[in-house]
Amino acid sequence: MSQRFFHPEKIQPGKSFSLAESESHHLIHVMRAQAGDSIVLFDGTGSEFSTLIESVNRKTVDVLILAENKINRELSTELIISCPIPKSDRQKFLLEKLTELGVTHWIPMITHRSNPQTHAKSLEKLKRLVIEASKQCGRNRLMSIGKPTPFSEIVINEAYRNESSPLRCWIADPTSTQEQATHSLKTDNAAGSIFLIGPEGGFTPEEILAASQAGWQSIRLGKTILRMETAAMACATLAALT
Repeated sequence: MSQRFFHPEKIQPGKSFSLAESESHHLIHVMRAQAGDSIVLFDGTGSEFSTLIESVNRKTVDVLILAENKINRELSTELIISCPIPKSDRQKFLLEKLTELGVTHWIPMITHRSNPQTHAKSLEKLKRLVIEASKQCGRNRLMSIGKPTPFSEIVINEAYRNESSPLRCWIADPTSTQEQATHSLKTDNAAGSIFLIGPEGGFTPEEILAASQAGWQSIRLGKTILRMETAAMACATLAALT
């Protein structure tokens, strides 16, 4: 079996335990797993584990951890994307692609034109989407999800302009000049990059001005107006390839 499975608690070689009900259900009813089969587990901390299925019960699968394999598939620098939570039918697409592209942290952003979805149930759903995408793409560290944060708090946060570990701070703005659009995304000695992506309708002029006054650099992503999810993917791709 080549598929990967997630365990929410820290895994230790030599230990036996039962997998979560959702993972057990997939193994039992989709993969038709049997005792003696080998699978790969990861716990989101950076390693993956060679695992032996010890027994398959009616609702649970018991496994034995054989060995830890430290396999790093992460970007060399930090990559943060912040944008509003999209409508429900587009949440999976956004979280899946950001995870695949190596984004380390996603911050749901509350802007003047966004419709925030901040209840705990929604955030738990988003975390499950990250786990599923990580299982598929091979990442052993989960992209973290921050709490919904107002735009104004993000642009003035000194953590993004710490002189000892600076991040390059960008805001996507389709009204930016062509000179700004072609500005290098190379992080040089920076610890990474953070991108702010506006909602449907974009940032307000006041928000663009506030970001500029706080030291954020604007970036234009081509000649067309991109949907929020597309813009987030474009920024993540540009940063990952520089």
